[in-house]
Amino acid sequence: MKNHELFNFMMNGSKTEVRQYLLQYGVDISRSEIKKLRTVFADASPLWLITGIPEDVVNNAIKVIGTDKYESLMKRLQSVDGAKKY
Repeated sequence: MKNHELFNFMMNGSKTEVRQYLLQYGVDISRSEIKKLRTVFADASPLWLITGIPEDVVNNAIKVIGTDKYESLMKRLQSVDGAKKY
């Protein structure tokens, strides 16, 4: 699964499936946190693959899931296809 495919899956897949997928990689995010993250990332832009995620969006995501979970999630996204570090 490529980086953008994983992001689309996280945004549109069932919360249970997304949670199970991420748990395989040590990222323990609850269904309610997934729902909140979807709101945070609702206005995501493909440009972010080049420029990185805006600081305000990062801060909002960290408020939802905490620094450790955010870093684990971003590490998973990076490892998918060698994407730019967020």
